[in-house]
Amino acid sequence: IFAGCFDNKIRVYDPLSSEAKSTLVGHGETVCSLAVNNKTQTLVSGSWDKSVKVWKGNWGDTEKKCIRTVSDIHGGSVLTIVILEDDSFITGCADKIIRHFDPKDIRIENYTPQVTFDKSF
Repeated sequence: IFAGCFDNKIRVYDPLSSEAKSTLVGHGETVCSLAVNNKTQTLVSGSWDKSVKVWKGNWGDTEKKCIRTVSDIHGGSVLTIVILEDDSFITGCADKIIRHFDPKDIRIENYTPQVTFDKSF
């Protein structure tokens, strides 16, 4: 089990234990979003520091390595992440832009959603 924390770290827990087995360090602010691809054993994390990190490592091992950091792209906290089968991922950010990242070349596609709200509630 992975948990993003207010102390800028990701903790890795064994589901049968209440103690953290390892800690992933690298973000500069609170880790507020996580996504996992079990097939490729990839973890993607997003933070209030406006960065995204891609972590790899066998699930049975406690050590995970940050293999890529995407920074200086988001204009606000990375609030949500979805990872797809091919390890591409989509981020939703406080700057109101949805971004799609290709894992092979970190090509970025931006989507600015056009949302209207019904104010009759």
